[in-house]
Amino acid sequence: MWALWMGTEPYSNMRLNPFQLMARVSVGLRPPLVPSMPPWLTSLLRECWHAEPHRRPSFDVIVKTLEKNDSQDRLDNGRDGSQRADSFELENPSAKHRLEESIPE
Repeated sequence: MWALWMGTEPYSNMRLNPFQLMARVSVGLRPPLVPSMPPWLTSLLRECWHAEPHRRPSFDVIVKTLEKNDSQDRLDNGRDGSQRADSFELENPSAKHRLEESIPE
């Protein structure tokens, strides 16, 4: 979810091999949360990153949270399911360009 929002892979600026990265993540390394993220997404990411696996949300809970907030966003912005979310902005401009190129007209 973080990568989708940011439009880049987490830790891509760090020159770590997979084992080094795994070791750092296992002791708490997490990607930065940015102010442009909605509070519900920040909260969901923190829950998913919990150090204790049994305290992380299930995929069912994650999906329901995403659906609930997508529906609320559509209501708040006056959009229905057939309209494109033009107000969505990625943090990474080059990722936005790649995403736009991949969406058929």
